[in-house]
Amino acid sequence: MTSSHKARTPDAQTNRATQGYEHLADGSIHSESDGPPTGFFVRGRIDAQRFIPQGEVQGEGKLATAGHPGWVELSDGAFYGDETAREPGRPYVRGYRTPAGRFVPSSKEVVY
Repeated sequence: MTSSHKARTPDAQTNRATQGYEHLADGSIHSESDGPPTGFFVRGRIDAQRFIPQGEVQGEGKLATAGHPGWVELSDGAFYGDETAREPGRPYVRGYRTPAGRFVPSSKEVVY
């Protein structure tokens, strides 16, 4: 494999970390260049297509007290209900999934 071919591989292109944020409502990850976040979110770095959170939950809105209880793992944005037969993967945020399928945190704490 030539070095010019290797430089075009997806792994070579994602070696640079980018500042970004994860929307907690749907677990989507965005670069800061996508524009300002809305709702609840966590800022961090996107490195090799993986989100690395930095800090606590930010944003405005009412924290959840009802719905399907569980957590969102910040490394991939996946929701897991409390009935899941495993411990949360750190870092994560506890909260509730609404009937519409959106996640709302129950506090602004990220568990590292």
